[in-house]
Amino acid sequence: MEEEIKRYLLDEGGLEVFVGGELRYGLGRIELVHRNQATSLWNAQIDLNQKDPVVDKPEFLLAHGFASSGQNELKGSLECVAVWDNASGRGGLKSLGLAWAPGTISPGLRWRIRGDGFWELA
Repeated sequence: MEEEIKRYLLDEGGLEVFVGGELRYGLGRIELVHRNQATSLWNAQIDLNQKDPVVDKPEFLLAHGFASSGQNELKGSLECVAVWDNASGRGGLKSLGLAWAPGTISPGLRWRIRGDGFWELA
């Protein structure tokens, strides 16, 4: 159901997002007015024909990336990543473990962009 709603909003051009804290004044209001199908992301080819987009051989990471293999090729900083876990009955921080920081050099690797915005090796 949620995917159908997202698809409808994007297809109909009705997506409106508010960013920031001063929503009463209209600051941070973003509205989708036009959308093109992407074929690249910062000089790397991107495949949008899969459940999650795949970025082919980006020069560097644009988000935190999880990689259990191929780590010898990566050059950057590792950071401990945690997210808020608001599932019923549980509250607080949940550790996702170590991830490569945005800006990490990533030659020759393919990355999948997960639904939560984090990247992982494809």
